[in-house]
Amino acid sequence: MSTTHKIGVLVAITICLTVLTCLSGVAQAIVLPGTVKSHQKISDTQGHFTGTLDNDDYFGRSVASIGDLNGDGVGDLAVGASEDDDGGGGRGAVWVLFMNTNGTVKSHQKISDTQGNFTGTLDNDDHFGYSVASIGDLNGDGVGDLAVGARYDDDGGTNRGAMWVLFMNKATEDFPWVLFYPAILKKR
Repeated sequence: MSTTHKIGVLVAITICLTVLTCLSGVAQAIVLPGTVKSHQKISDTQGHFTGTLDNDDYFGRSVASIGDLNGDGVGDLAVGASEDDDGGGGRGAVWVLFMNTNGTVKSHQKISDTQGNFTGTLDNDDHFGYSVASIGDLNGDGVGDLAVGARYDDDGGTNRGAMWVLFMNKATEDFPWVLFYPAILKKR
């Protein structure tokens, strides 16, 4: 069957379904693959996100699925805020969002120059969090780890950039206090 013929058949089926829907008096939308079923926005004012965002933090600059970091059966997210000012102007941050199944935020942990037990050195305008990526369980401890870009890091010269590998902790029975802040980084 040629591509033109396939398209013609698809158009005919769509027209028939539309006519049948109209004739039946039922207002229904035709669901096509790849379309949006529903949505949930996460921002300073929506999605049950209670973290503090300032003007020009650029929360959402980068986003990565990081698996189920807190062990509740729901996938979690890492979200970059590359212009966050913790510790100095434009140093950047990453928010670990522990998610609910409805797309809202259950809890969060910020990783920045001043939070999340991150002991690396960030300078002004490094833009830590410009990019984030899940890199799987790099160190074999059963917990997924993160790669975080710092686009304007100045090691070796002006704005050469850097990438941080963050070895993540997971909440466990041995450390119940981590259940409140489950994404605290391992000290290296």
